[in-house]
Amino acid sequence: MLRSSSASVCGGRVRPARAAPTSRPRSVQTRAVAAKAVAAVATASPELAGVAMVTAGYVLMAMNFMPLGPTAGMVGATEGQQKWGNRTFLNMMEHAPLILTSLWLYAAFVSAAEATTLGVIYLALRACYPVIWAVVGGAKGAPMMPHTWFLFGKGLNLFYITFPQYGIVFYMALATLLKLCPLAIDLNALVGVPAIAAPLGFGLFLYHFALGFFPFIQKAVAPLFKEA
Repeated sequence: MLRSSSASVCGGRVRPARAAPTSRPRSVQTRAVAAKAVAAVATASPELAGVAMVTAGYVLMAMNFMPLGPTAGMVGATEGQQKWGNRTFLNMMEHAPLILTSLWLYAAFVSAAEATTLGVIYLALRACYPVIWAVVGGAKGAPMMPHTWFLFGKGLNLFYITFPQYGIVFYMALATLLKLCPLAIDLNALVGVPAIAAPLGFGLFLYHFALGFFPFIQKAVAPLFKEA
């Protein structure tokens, strides 16, 4: 048998050489894979569109909160007003990993529809953060009340919007964990209405747990931090 770079001769027949396979640029392949992934998600669960809108709303709200602190400094505002602006944005950034992670896990494994509802409630509460601070606290600073057994405190304060947000995050993470554990517990079915149970029930639990129980822990470990 004779071989050449362009053809081969075998048994008296000439076979044309095979052309080298052409490959698409890596960037094109990456875009194609990404497009297929997005299409697969959209096909698998159209309800995820609501969760995506909540996520986009979170990003847009954060972008609008970002200038509050820097621009307060630019116009010579008081230190209290600058802190109000900075904390409005930074507090939102501090909680972004918790809410967005729990939101998408809950949507993927428990309920996309309930995730959208809880996400909208969360955004509404988050939007109230700078309003309550400015109107109720003002020059006095962030309005927070001592721990009490009356809801989130006597009188309107930031705990009425922060702890319900914490309750939503806690609920979605817990519901996902219970659903995926060997017992496969459906927390949504147990509480009935997650839109009420998460911000109020779990929010109040975390309020009393954090402000009622943790001070005892702080007092217990305080001797470990005393300077010699």
